[in-house]
Amino acid sequence: MWRDIINATKGLSAVAATVARQAREAVRPDPVLVLRATLEPTPQPDSRIMLDEARDRLGMPRAKVDWRMSADDRRGLDRLLNLMRTELPRMGLGKISDETTTREDGWHASMSGGKHHMGTTRMHADPRCGVVDPDCRVHGISNLFIAGSSVFPTTGYANPTLTIVALALRLADYLKVAVQPASKHKLPRLIHPKCAQSALPG
Repeated sequence: MWRDIINATKGLSAVAATVARQAREAVRPDPVLVLRATLEPTPQPDSRIMLDEARDRLGMPRAKVDWRMSADDRRGLDRLLNLMRTELPRMGLGKISDETTTREDGWHASMSGGKHHMGTTRMHADPRCGVVDPDCRVHGISNLFIAGSSVFPTTGYANPTLTIVALALRLADYLKVAVQPASKHKLPRLIHPKCAQSALPG
C-alpha cells in the first residue's frame, strides 16, 4: 500500500503544474501551441517484451519492454516536420519552434511510447512470419487462441480498443462454430495469406 501511495504522490507535481498552466492561460491566453506528432512505428524484430529480474508484490517477474525505433520512423517524422515548417508560414498560421533537447539516440527528449502496447504475437498465415494465424489461433497449438492488440501486424497511430473488441467478437463467433463437430462452416480469413519476409515477429 505504501508503494502505491508513493507512486501516486510522484505525479502530484505534474498535476499541479498542469492546473497552474491552465489557470494562467484562462486569464492570459498563450499564443504558443504545442504540436504533438503521433507516429505509426514500423515493426522491429529486435523489439522484445521479456521477464525482468525485478518482481511485483505477488512475487511474479515484472515485464521488461525493449522497444526499438527505426531509421524509417525518424525519416517519417522529419518529413512531417519539414512540411509543416514550410506550409504553416505559407498559410499564415505561424511557425514551428523546434525542441532542441535530444536523447543519446538522436530522438527528441519529449518522445515517449504510447499507453497501448501492441505486437509481439503478430497475426500471419505463415508461422515463420507470425505467432497466430488469421483465426487468432497460435500456430501449432490447436486449442490456444489470442484476441488482443498483441496480434496486430502493425500498431497504427490511433487507440486500438475498437479493433480489439472486433477481434474478440469475431473469435467468439468462430469458436461457437468450431465447437460444433457436425458443422464444417469456416469463417472468412481476416488477412491474405501472403508472407512478408521483412516483417518478422517483433
